[in-house]
Amino acid sequence: MLSELEKLFGIQNPDWLMSAREKLGLIGLLHCLKPKRVLELGYHRGGATKWLSEFSEQVITVDVNEFVADAPNLFHQAEDWNSPTLEAAFCIKKEIYYLI
Repeated sequence: MLSELEKLFGIQNPDWLMSAREKLGLIGLLHCLKPKRVLELGYHRGGATKWLSEFSEQVITVDVNEFVADAPNLFHQAEDWNSPTLEAAFCIKKEIYYLI
């Protein structure tokens, strides 16, 4: 049943490391919230980034793998940060304090 839904909604993607339920839940949230900016921790190969970029104006995607550098070429709203999550969190915290 879920594999049929994945086919129907076009979410069968080996580059997206989520279950069908998680994928559908994320897409539903994005559809309802329509966020302007999204921070994605864990790019892997961009499976979720595709959907994040469809529903938002800006996506910052963070990962330590070499694939994250492809994000801006594949998704025009994406900005890649090749760094560990904790390092990215410190950068974001500094940016927020700077804006206040």
